[in-house]
Amino acid sequence: MRSAYANAHGRTEKQLRDLLKARFAAGPNQPCAVDAWILHCATREGIKLYNQRPHGKMVFGGRKNLERRRKGLISAGDWRALRQRPLLSLGDKSVSGNRHFRLSPDARACTVRIYGTVVTLHLPEMRGKRGFLLRAVAALAAAGEINVEFRLGDKTLSVVFDPADLRRLPAGISLQQDDDARLAAKGHKARGRPRGESYKLQPFRWADVRRPVHPEWGPAIAALPGRVLAFDLNPEWIGLAVVESCGDLRCLTATTVLDHRLVRLDLPHKAPREVVVETLAKVAGLAVRLCEAHGVGLVAMEEGLGKLRSSGKAKRLNHRLNAWDRTTLKAMLERRLALREATLVTVWAAYSTMIGNVAFALPDACAAAAEIGRRGLAEMDWRARTCVARRDGSLPKGGVDKDLLPFLTPEAWPSLWKDSAVPKADVLARLRQAGKWAQLHREIKTAKLGVRRPHPDVPSGAEGPASVPGLAVSRLGHRRRPGLVLRVGPRVPDQPGRAIATGSRATGLTPRSS
Repeated sequence: MRSAYANAHGRTEKQLRDLLKARFAAGPNQPCAVDAWILHCATREGIKLYNQRPHGKMVFGGRKNLERRRKGLISAGDWRALRQRPLLSLGDKSVSGNRHFRLSPDARACTVRIYGTVVTLHLPEMRGKRGFLLRAVAALAAAGEINVEFRLGDKTLSVVFDPADLRRLPAGISLQQDDDARLAAKGHKARGRPRGESYKLQPFRWADVRRPVHPEWGPAIAALPGRVLAFDLNPEWIGLAVVESCGDLRCLTATTVLDHRLVRLDLPHKAPREVVVETLAKVAGLAVRLCEAHGVGLVAMEEGLGKLRSSGKAKRLNHRLNAWDRTTLKAMLERRLALREATLVTVWAAYSTMIGNVAFALPDACAAAAEIGRRGLAEMDWRARTCVARRDGSLPKGGVDKDLLPFLTPEAWPSLWKDSAVPKADVLARLRQAGKWAQLHREIKTAKLGVRRPHPDVPSGAEGPASVPGLAVSRLGHRRRPGLVLRVGPRVPDQPGRAIATGSRATGLTPRSS
């Protein structure tokens, strides 16, 4: 893989593969070299890495470890081990899912065969959803229906497959027939080489045995045009908002918030990985239920959330939802939405907090999520206009103009002053004279105006939902697990002998009932 990455510039895939075969293929001088398929997989992986870092300066093993080696903190053998990549074998469903790896039916063993040498890997017992998926993948791969990719490291074995291959199929229809029908419905041709007259479809193998289905699979969401569900991620809170646009996508007054949820994570400092994954999975499940209830086929998230460097008083708070947590949540959403035939898009989210709080009378995170959702719709509209212009041959030299920021209109400021009095006349005049959102942001910061609607003060703890006036509160997951879900519910008028109540769990928190 390192040789493929270093020599990928200016070469096609075939030229690069021939170079690797001439250098590493088995022969009189290298009787124990890998076979042609492993070299083919290494070629593709090197090209993939080169597309990610085309300047050719990727450090295999990590730049940090390279500095440690330069200082003599690690030995040459340790540095050589760190530079090793996992053994990669891409899937091939024509050969039982993979050419070199075979999973046992109970997923307790994996057999590796290269050049007649057989190695058996004894795997631990996987329970729950992961165990079910491994056994399902083993059954479908043995039937020759799916491709399964394996990556063998020094301590781990990674099994990679497409979750959509485990969807529920119509009765009597194989996976290949269903894929061909979906491509034909979209107007696309089947991938690969043209099939000759002698081609025969694989017979249906699940007449007597029930075909395994992914536990997260569900019917396709009936998406309505102009609707999106958006996320705004904060160290302690996650805002969700269902947004609908009925006019110009850059006009704030044409954007309506249909529903929203405010999730308080309540994750302790340095929480165990299992607790974090379980909490984020509940958030992803809540998002899918909201999409199903409101007919949303598009989910928007902010992009560019890498490793945040922070120090001072907020360091411990900012590390509660770090880069690994955000990447894990994004992967969960992509998988669950793909199983429901929905789409995830990431957008540039600069000034989303300020614009969202200015335009929408919602809690801080939900208001920012509403603005991110509007940008998600604008992003998809820009992509569609670019495709049409490229197809018609009218694509300008610099591309289609892309400006996701909304129009700066003072009419969209009904809830600007949330936690402070109306500013003085001179400050208000400067705000109305601002020509761009960046200038308005600077004026608001200079005048020290409060535009954020603070999050409700809810007692932390997962023992039970707290009773907060004007809010519907429920648990995010199971009892004694962190996480609360909040929603602004309608107030019930006062009655004799009865205090003001909030919406019940059934009416205020269930997406279907809302």
